[in-house]
Amino acid sequence: MHVDFTASVPSDPRALDPVLPASPASPEPATPASPEPISPLNSDDDPLGDEIAELSTHINAAIYRLLTLILRYDEEGRWAWQGFRSCAHWLSWRTGLSLGPARERIRVARCLPSLPHISAALAGGKLSYSKVRAMTRMATAENEEQLLTFATHGTTAHVERLVRERRRMQACTDASAAERAARRGLSLYPADDGDYEIRGRLAPEVGALLLKALQGTEDKLYREQRAAGVPAETSARLCCDAEVVPVTRGTDGSVLDVGRRRRTVDWRLRKALEVRDGGCRFPGCDSRLHTHAHHIRHWARGGETALDNLVLLCPFHHRTVHEGGWQVEMDARGVPRFFNPLGVHMPVVPEAPEVPEVGGLPPDFGLARWHGRDGIGAWTGTTLWQGGSPDLNWALDWFA
Repeated sequence: MHVDFTASVPSDPRALDPVLPASPASPEPATPASPEPISPLNSDDDPLGDEIAELSTHINAAIYRLLTLILRYDEEGRWAWQGFRSCAHWLSWRTGLSLGPARERIRVARCLPSLPHISAALAGGKLSYSKVRAMTRMATAENEEQLLTFATHGTTAHVERLVRERRRMQACTDASAAERAARRGLSLYPADDGDYEIRGRLAPEVGALLLKALQGTEDKLYREQRAAGVPAETSARLCCDAEVVPVTRGTDGSVLDVGRRRRTVDWRLRKALEVRDGGCRFPGCDSRLHTHAHHIRHWARGGETALDNLVLLCPFHHRTVHEGGWQVEMDARGVPRFFNPLGVHMPVVPEAPEVPEVGGLPPDFGLARWHGRDGIGAWTGTTLWQGGSPDLNWALDWFA
């Protein structure tokens, strides 16, 4: 396709810039020599544009391999070995993605194994990640071929609009009040490892009430567990930010002595902690709500209840430190350092891998070797759209 732009350059530069004042009514100056006319832009002879397009296509193919690696990492649970609450939290910490895009990459990675045609198109650089991200929100094994045809003949905006309309229609069709009520429910059952799994769907107001109740009773349940007898590590965690009354009992269980109550973290110290830490200080965690004040050296072992011996942790990472074998140390600058059960330091921000400079080679050299795909060129990922307005009504009927 050739696009020709014919332009003539006026002799007065004020005609090109409306901000410049108009010429005064004075004798006209000598007309400067006209510059060379602007050459027509030939879209078939645009080496810089071709390089950008080809590199973008290689990036799309490399993203497919990246998603397969993320899926493997997620399924093997390697993120849990490093103390993270989810693979998305690990991915955010390790690669610098914010948590929302990290969750989205994992969602897409989990969808791709059941969508072989879309996966092949992304792996070959024929689809952009933006298109695939939208497509996986409505794609099934039954409709992916039709959806792929639509995507290759349209832009990303067309695909996103189709997906929005399709989901809106499904919501209007399926979500009558009676059907929504029928889908609601809550199940609680024990898992193989002794934990309990909760699954369900609740009305918004019921869900908010349940969440509030769970958050409000968490500490109470922990203290009841402590009273019933729990492991030493769990007891230490429960005592980190609590009121403790030492009780001395005789061999027959009778109370011999009751010590004074010690509040480990008062409200003033708690405020100072929140100002200093801002939230959970475990690497990669951005939780700011319901944090616990953790004694780096526990008060039962002589640790002081002072700012330089305390650090804020979310409930998940508080359990990780006490019951998962992690250790915390405060360095000379007052920055907490975390060490996994093997004693390996977990950096707050991981070091970026070294990327060797490759001089004299094309910019896609490394990516081509990385994703291992042949036949990728400047026009591989170009849409077949011819510029017309897509018939969404017809497309929606197609996927009905």
